[in-house]
Amino acid sequence: MRVQKSSPFPWLLRLLKWLCPEDLYEGIEGDLIEQYQINLKRRSAIRSNWLLFYNGLKFIRPAIQRRKKSYMYKKSTGMIFNYLKTTFRNIRKQSVYYTLNFLGLTLGLACCALAIIYVQYESSYDDFHHDSANTYRVTGKIAQRAWFPSIQNVYADPLMEGVLPEIKKITKFRRAPQQFAVYGEKRLGTRGMVTNPGSDFFDIFNFEPIEGQPEQMLEEPNSVVFTATSAEKLLGTPPHLGKIIKWDSLTLEVTGIIEDIPANSHLTFNLMIAADVPMFGVFTYVVLPEGTNLNSLEEKIVGLDIPDNRFPISQINLQPIEEVHLSKALTFELKPPGDKGYLYLFSGIAVFILIISCTNYVNLSTAIYANRTKEVAIRKVLGSSKNSLVLQFLSESVLLTLLTLPLVVLIIEAILPVFRNFVNVPLKNELFSSVEHVLLLLAITIAMGLLAGLYPVLTLTHFSPLKLFKGGPVGRPRVSLRKVLLTLQFMLLLFLGTGAFFINKQLRFIQNKDLGIIKEGIVKVSNAYNIQTGEQYNTIKTQSLSSPNILGLTNGMPPGTETTGLPYKAEGHEERNDVLSFSTDLDYFEVMGVDGLYGDFFEKSPDELPSISMLVNEKFVELMGWDDPIGKKVTLNLGPNQRDRLISGVFKNYNMLSLHSEVVPLFIYVRTGIRRPSENIMIKINMQNIQASLEAIEQAWYDVLPGVPIEYEFMNEDIQAAYEQEQRAGDLSVILSTLAIILAVMGLIGLAAYMARLRIKEVGIRKVLGASLGQVLVLFNREFIVPLTLATLIGGSLCFYVVNQWLGTFAYRTSIDLVVYPLAGILIFLVTFLTVSIQSAKTAMQNPVKALRHE
Repeated sequence: MRVQKSSPFPWLLRLLKWLCPEDLYEGIEGDLIEQYQINLKRRSAIRSNWLLFYNGLKFIRPAIQRRKKSYMYKKSTGMIFNYLKTTFRNIRKQSVYYTLNFLGLTLGLACCALAIIYVQYESSYDDFHHDSANTYRVTGKIAQRAWFPSIQNVYADPLMEGVLPEIKKITKFRRAPQQFAVYGEKRLGTRGMVTNPGSDFFDIFNFEPIEGQPEQMLEEPNSVVFTATSAEKLLGTPPHLGKIIKWDSLTLEVTGIIEDIPANSHLTFNLMIAADVPMFGVFTYVVLPEGTNLNSLEEKIVGLDIPDNRFPISQINLQPIEEVHLSKALTFELKPPGDKGYLYLFSGIAVFILIISCTNYVNLSTAIYANRTKEVAIRKVLGSSKNSLVLQFLSESVLLTLLTLPLVVLIIEAILPVFRNFVNVPLKNELFSSVEHVLLLLAITIAMGLLAGLYPVLTLTHFSPLKLFKGGPVGRPRVSLRKVLLTLQFMLLLFLGTGAFFINKQLRFIQNKDLGIIKEGIVKVSNAYNIQTGEQYNTIKTQSLSSPNILGLTNGMPPGTETTGLPYKAEGHEERNDVLSFSTDLDYFEVMGVDGLYGDFFEKSPDELPSISMLVNEKFVELMGWDDPIGKKVTLNLGPNQRDRLISGVFKNYNMLSLHSEVVPLFIYVRTGIRRPSENIMIKINMQNIQASLEAIEQAWYDVLPGVPIEYEFMNEDIQAAYEQEQRAGDLSVILSTLAIILAVMGLIGLAAYMARLRIKEVGIRKVLGASLGQVLVLFNREFIVPLTLATLIGGSLCFYVVNQWLGTFAYRTSIDLVVYPLAGILIFLVTFLTVSIQSAKTAMQNPVKALRHE
């Protein structure tokens, strides 16, 4: 007779099931129900129910709960130790594959960690100020000319006086002329700023004070605040407050010392001066209440009543301070901004490397798990559920990825100095110090382990124990997801490789392109604006040329100089503002190697020409459509102060701007007697004796301007600096493409091994029937033809589009050779063929009898 397991207190049984250890509950439940059934036969139902309730309550005591916890702990820890033991045993048995997997994951995560550090740093510019989220830079556009990061002081003054109540705080400052700061016998070259006394500068910008109170540092006129390094160099040992220095014609009192300006700030200076000095263009920053209507405020600033303003502002933009660094560069920026495009490029390549690492992990894991079919079968026969198997293998996958983290951190620590110099950014390894960075990398690592290990685990646990015991293939040889991953890997490899080729081809094109001007052997003195008179210039020129190592000296505008278009009206044409212009002396064309083409200037002495003569380039003549420009009139600075000029000569085009831009119209005014030179002096030197040449230049400069530090550089290096971002991208693309190839080969090794494992019986039969080694290798390698063909078409098309868009930013660009893409596909196939063939040959060369035994 079947005993009914019924109870008047089902909640009591549920409570006992929850409290009791799993191995004891079944016996307790059975005893209680059995005794209850006996009591029902001998006693009344009420008494039987009471006894059941009483006996059940006796099991609800702390001891039984402790036994359950101990049981669960032993069960869970035993399971964990069993998983760990199995994992490490398999790592030892499959050491080659696990090593490849480990290295692939490590390299992928290291690239990802570098990207995290770099992107976080570039995004952190100016986010440390007091109210950075509501701090804005006031930028302006004058008429039809360029955008400037500064505005005129006539606009800033009314804002300082509070005419617009929306502005909570405001500060203004301008660049200070480069002068030596003098303290006793010491002097220091400065790159400073000048602001008004009582400025709110340190109320807006959060630069850490070392000496002095920030709110009082700039309160009094003729006060100066130094950065820590500059104060140490000039003022010696602290304290420094109250010390008196000389700067230009001012006597200044030191009222504060601050920490060095952080590298992730777009501001850069080593001293800040508060003084009542004339200002024209000023950098203006405002703090606004949250939710301020920016468009309305911009219109109010443009609409300020500014009497007798020759250069009215046509547009205003309130630029968030946190966006300054990654925004488009304006004219005369305080510090060259970063490039958001290259930030995306580096992040994208790092993601590509991570994807390749994941696909490698899937392929290698499949090869590893193909040798564990009997283990899975035995676990299934012994009662392991599919979920428990998935848990086991996913935990192995995650464990392997977590084991890479210490090595990832060590790799980052080792290569970060090199990477720091490469990107020219003072990065720090915050994987040790920042909880945010640690958690982010940990989350990526675990997610990578779960995602990468999920596919091979699910395919392996899906099949029956009988099929697994046979040791044959656990999936079809043609698994679509594997082909998709393989195609994706080939596509990324081709994209990175061909992209790197075209980036570096364009860089070589830039480096070798003739600019129409001499680049080598020219020293550019970039702060010649400190020369106040023509007499000073002539003295420096005469003394420099007295050295046999100085081959020529002139002044003017060298290529790459930041400037804006000049408004003009040519005879018979409408007003334009697309021309650059500068004054120079008679030696400019010879020193700079610019070729004159035709005109009175090149046939007569300059003294025989009208004083209003000027020279123009071929581009200007082309724009005007003139057959004979000589003698044509051009009116400059339209308005009450306009000036007329006559064209007396035409010279050959040369690139004044970077090769991102086309040749622009150019006016040159040649003067025999210069009242004041341009901002730059160009000196042709003897490259066989560079040191003596530079010493001669410095001697001539300091004899005339002893209180002004000279700033010079080689012009070819200055021109090359314009392509620094491109050069960095080219180098980065080569490095990461090489890394991608290494990772791809590692993945192919695993995939080839897995394919050999799946087809070992087929290979044995083919060899018995007379197949040669070459035929077997072709059999394995033809699996890669379709994925590689698709990857070449898709990756090539994607790369063509991206490279074409990038080359479109250059006015002068190299060509895109379409033959490169199939050649790259063939090269990838050769690498694949070699890698797969080596793995396949091991299977093909073994005794066929061994292969057939697998059945």
